[in-house]
Amino acid sequence: MKILLMLLALLLVLPAAADPVPAADPAMRIEVFRLAGVAVEGIPTVERMGYRVIVHDVDGGRRFEVALNAGLPRDAQGLRAALPQRIREWGGDAAVAARIAEAWRGLLAAKSYGLDRHPAVVFGGGQAVVYGTTDVAWALTRYLAWQRGQR
Repeated sequence: MKILLMLLALLLVLPAAADPVPAADPAMRIEVFRLAGVAVEGIPTVERMGYRVIVHDVDGGRRFEVALNAGLPRDAQGLRAALPQRIREWGGDAAVAARIAEAWRGLLAAKSYGLDRHPAVVFGGGQAVVYGTTDVAWALTRYLAWQRGQR
């Protein structure tokens, strides 16, 4: 079941994973990859500078699986009987498919950039990454300093 859900999620979101929320200019897009519940700081500051900030939760798939499996039988026969009811409770196939896609989007976007840990702040559509912080303003300062050094 877990593998089936993961495959469905991959099929639903892979085309969108490379650029999940396009901005007019990728150079003005900043993407933050974090665990759900970890605070992201500095968003208003960088948005006033004209940047678009997108926050991705990399643990959405795991949280989705926990929610889906909560209270369901552990045996295959009981699961087969209970799962259709759970899908109906969640609004039907289309609603569940949308939840799967959203749950896995953050992790798939992280993989599309080749990120190997989190938190991470991605600049310029993958041009540069600052690891270890969710303070977007601080990460932007580091990125801009790196850019000046590259010229």
